Amino acid sequence: MIPIRPRVATRQCGAWRLLLMTLVLTTGCDRLKNATSGGASSLSADPTWLADSALLAGKPRILFRTYVHEQGRGIAPIATIGAIGFRQVMMGGRGWKAFDVNYLRDGKTLTALRDGRAIGVAKSSRGMWESSGQLDSIPRCNLIPTGLTDAPPSVTLALSGSPLPVKPVTPLSDGELQDALAKVPTLIAPSAGIPISLLARYKREVHVMSTGVSSRPSILLIFNDPEQVPDTLQPTAQRPRQLVVVLDKGVYGYRPSYRYATLGNALSTPRLTFLDILDVDGDGHAEIFFGSKYRHIDRMLDATHAMRFENDAWREIFKESMRCP
Repeated sequence: MIPIRPRVATRQCGAWRLLLMTLVLTTGCDRLKNATSGGASSLSADPTWLADSALLAGKPRILFRTYVHEQGRGIAPIATIGAIGFRQVMMGGRGWKAFDVNYLRDGKTLTALRDGRAIGVAKSSRGMWESSGQLDSIPRCNLIPTGLTDAPPSVTLALSGSPLPVKPVTPLSDGELQDALAKVPTLIAPSAGIPISLLARYKREVHVMSTGVSSRPSILLIFNDPEQVPDTLQPTAQRPRQLVVVLDKGVYGYRPSYRYATLGNALSTPRLTFLDILDVDGDGHAEIFFGSKYRHIDRMLDATHAMRFENDAWREIFKESMRCP
């Protein structure tokens, strides 16, 4: 009967060892969790902030757009630009707060642009978050911050840094410009559904742009009929209330390289507004920027469109809403 006692003792000793090892491992795991939940190691627990802070530390060239804000002239980021083109700026809450401090707070300045060139500075008068509170809010929107700026209405784009140069072009004479414009009533407008007899009803904008896509400037024409058509009107068989045309120099003179036509009501694509030109990737060719409006719940918000010249035509390469991605 004596040999039985050591076996019981051995089993009891093994159980105590197993319990002791479990306590040691558990305590070690708890210490590891505590170490990574605070202090310097907390950075590794917030990968979004790690990415955001790395982006801000690199001081990328960021493109901003000005717009009409309920409290004045607003300014908000559109995208980062560089050798690879556009990249939408997306951050977490902590990253946007740091972005606001770096770019939008009172006294911060950006390069004001017109015709793709620097014409001065756009100075901020307040950022998104101040001691008085948040500047604004948009229901059901993952909000991109905005600030207020002293930029005049003629400045629609601003940049952190200096704009890139565009290839030089030969200026147009008045005669060459009029010859190019004469093609619209006879060739371009009728093919878009606008009779020659009705073209006089449209308000015309003409922009001669040094885009660098050829040896001569690009010509932008925007025809707007002030008539507001009902939201129930179908686009089929209706003449457009806006016509946008870009003309570029070809072998046999100026030719259309872009056309856009719309009724501009709720059942069709929105009307476009010309913003500016800017080379965003350093290839010496400027992109053309347009703005549009879209409805978000109970208010109208802004969207930005960018066109690039590819294969002898202007094509949309970028479209983003400004505040509600």
